[in-house]
Amino acid sequence: MIVGIFLSGLYAVAALIYLFYRQSLCDPLDLNEIGDYLAGVFSPLAFLWLVVGYVMQNRELKNQIVEFKASVKVAENNFNLQSLIFEKEQHEKFLANQPNFWNPVLSMDENQEYGILKAVNVGSKAFKIQVELENGLPCSEMVSDVEKGESISIKTNIPYFVDRNDDGSYHNDQYWISYLDNAGIFRRALLHISWVFQTADGPCIAHSLITMPSTPEEFSLRILEE
Repeated sequence: MIVGIFLSGLYAVAALIYLFYRQSLCDPLDLNEIGDYLAGVFSPLAFLWLVVGYVMQNRELKNQIVEFKASVKVAENNFNLQSLIFEKEQHEKFLANQPNFWNPVLSMDENQEYGILKAVNVGSKAFKIQVELENGLPCSEMVSDVEKGESISIKTNIPYFVDRNDDGSYHNDQYWISYLDNAGIFRRALLHISWVFQTADGPCIAHSLITMPSTPEEFSLRILEE
């Protein structure tokens, strides 16, 4: 850029010196001829700088496009980071509002018509807890609430709804525990039950496992298709 200005200046000075020399020592030009001379001398220079200006403007436009793409990339990365932070905060908030029914045991007498599901809530407070069948029908009484650290005991009608194998033992079955979490949102946790009899005529204890939801979407309220 500086070199171009310097050369343009030399060109203009040389043209003016030539004009001054001719006007002083040679046949002087009239005003119209001087105008034609100056137009002829400086027109290429003006055109050259027009081209230079176009090239510089095009280069500047390309630089602006590169900077814009870079800023868009930075904004996208920042948005993704903020989204991850938000999702992490929401997930932590979700987990903080969930109960955690630990060490569930379903016990009953073989001659009785109901079972008792017992567990300890090591998570947050829960409300309106009850056991449901796969289709959402309740098969237990409803417990109004259970605090963190408290034990829960639910009277269920599960024996009415399970089938026995040929040897008299029960199938492995799964049910749902529905509840309102500490935020008042309806959730469902999967309850796996594997029945094991201790004696032929004594009480039986069922090994059970409760799978609590780990994300807001998992085991949430489902719209049944049937």
